[in-house]
Parts: sequence; C-alpha cells; structure tokens
Amino acid sequence: MSRGGVLLAIDRVLPRGLSVELEVDWPVRLADEDQVQLVIRGKIVWSKKNGVALVGVTIGWYGFHPVSDQTDAC
Repeated sequence: MSRGGVLLAIDRVLPRGLSVELEVDWPVRLADEDQVQLVIRGKIVWSKKNGVALVGVTIGWYGFHPVSDQTDAC
C-alpha cells in the first residue's frame, strides 16, 4: 500500500478499469477504544497472473470508519 495505490494478491485476474472497494481492518483503535476500518475506493489499473493473480488498484478515495458504522456507511 502506498499513497496512490494498493497491490493485491488475489485468486483471479480482474478486468482493468473495474471499480472496487476495499475494507482493511486497521490495527490502531480510534481513541484507544473503537476498532476502525480503512475503506478504499478505486479502480484496477493492471492485473496479471504469474502463479498468483496480482492486481494494482489506484486510490480514488479513502476514509477511516468505526467498524460499528460499516453497515450504514459506503
């Protein structure tokens, strides 16, 4: 993961240009109490398979959300 994108190893190749949303359980708690998730929205910019499928996703938007709010958010 970097400022501009995410590299994922997944089970299959996905089409370039596909919009995706990723949810990452964040290891640091909000105010030392609530667990949060990093939510990333972006597009696949490349995808290839060489033993394992690798997908490059550009980050178009991101935000941190308390886990309890995930059912209503996004």
